Amino acid sequence: MKTLIILIILSSFNFGQDAGKIFSLKDAENQFGNVIEEKILSTDAFKNVLQNTTNSVMFCIQNSELIILGDNRTHLYSSSSYSEENNTFHLFSKSKIVELLNLGESNNCLFQKREKAFTVQNGQFILELSLPCPPNCN
Repeated sequence: MKTLIILIILSSFNFGQDAGKIFSLKDAENQFGNVIEEKILSTDAFKNVLQNTTNSVMFCIQNSELIILGDNRTHLYSSSSYSEENNTFHLFSKSKIVELLNLGESNNCLFQKREKAFTVQNGQFILELSLPCPPNCN
């Protein structure tokens, strides 16, 4: 029992390694506002994209197209042609993305520009509290 309590306490600390936090859908809608623009990608396709990065995943919706970058702003996915521009991306730790996919268990991921944030939704869970890239691109 003592071991379980210690594990719970330690798991509640954020050691600065993970960018992003998972919220319930209801909490996220109240906190981050309505969806302004949304792009859908199947979870299986997204998992394939994630295989090409180790630590971070970055998102941007530009000209109504979803763009996904990985470590060192390496291009991983775009729904149309992509040219490097000075866009601000929303960086999450890959580990938080994987956690979201495991919790959500949905066939599709929703990438959402909201009134107050950029969110990634899978099932009844939303990932937010991203870091802007630049300047936080690692």
